[in-house]
Amino acid sequence: MDKNKILNQIQVRLKSLEAEYKALSEAKILLTQNKTSDKALNTKSLVKLAEQSAKAKLTGKGTAGIKAIGTSNRRKRSSNGFSKKVVQFFQSSGKFLPTSVIAAKFKSSYPEKNEVELSKYLAVVLSQQKAKGNLTSYSPEDKGQTGRLLMWGLPEWMDGKKPKPAFVKK
Repeated sequence: MDKNKILNQIQVRLKSLEAEYKALSEAKILLTQNKTSDKALNTKSLVKLAEQSAKAKLTGKGTAGIKAIGTSNRRKRSSNGFSKKVVQFFQSSGKFLPTSVIAAKFKSSYPEKNEVELSKYLAVVLSQQKAKGNLTSYSPEDKGQTGRLLMWGLPEWMDGKKPKPAFVKK
């Protein structure tokens, strides 16, 4: 990010903070007056001010807390369509598969990732797709072993809580 863009963002944020400070100061004066009624406290402007103050993006104290607006500590992910590729892989495979088999399939597509990194990334993608209803999973083991091995597949391959036999790996 260039210097001018950062300066501009800082100026915009300062103006916003000045306006918020002024509004909060006025609200404090209004609220500390003994003659303020409960009805006056419920005005739209005070409610809006309280909501905006609660959502204010303050990043910390002093210079350690200064951060360019719009930046994040979260890792940026490119929209490479990996989730779509995973779902399409299941559609073409036609059977439930464990994470290790799926990771082996995608290893050649992502040579910069080692097996552990790819498996972790894949686990996140599989969980997100399950939450969206695009994938499902089941554990073929006894109840005491649940979670040790998950078989992943499409939701239409399930018959209630059990997989349909036609889609179980043989």
